[in-house]
Amino acid sequence: MKYFKRLLIAVIITIALVAAAMFGMNALQSAVYPRQYSEFVEKYSEKYSVDKTLVYAVIKCESGFNPDAHSHANAFGLMQLTEETFDWVATKISDDTRQDEIKDPETNIKYGVKLLSLHIAQFGDEKTALAAYNAGRGEVMKWLENPELALNGQLITTPYEETNLYIERVENAKKMYERLVDQDEN
Repeated sequence: MKYFKRLLIAVIITIALVAAAMFGMNALQSAVYPRQYSEFVEKYSEKYSVDKTLVYAVIKCESGFNPDAHSHANAFGLMQLTEETFDWVATKISDDTRQDEIKDPETNIKYGVKLLSLHIAQFGDEKTALAAYNAGRGEVMKWLENPELALNGQLITTPYEETNLYIERVENAKKMYERLVDQDEN
């Protein structure tokens, strides 16, 4: 069993190296870090003043760019919005979008980016905003009052390992998207 596991890992690494050599590292990175729905990401990240690389990173970590994603927490779409969150963001956008459009890629990105912008505006830093995106604003507001979790109004850590790992995954993905965007622009 161990032999087959090691063999499988060796085969995967070999395929990745061959693909990188044949198609270039940029193509391999772009395959691992896709930028689907770029027209919507660009539009709404600009409209709501949210870094587009952060939006791509959230989509990658939330749904893997699957518009039909549905989580155990009953969140939907590319940016994994619950119906309750969707309704709350709708009060901030004031448009006529219906809740049954929650999985529509453009609508989901629009509402998800608006949610990120609201969290960034409220909490003042990306890490705390990501914690709120993952665990909810109410939880983060409680955590910010706890000196073991926060310092000067910013989270140091959270009591939820899932949220800590989520923040780390999004931040790492964002760094890769920043590199890819920089490569495209140069």
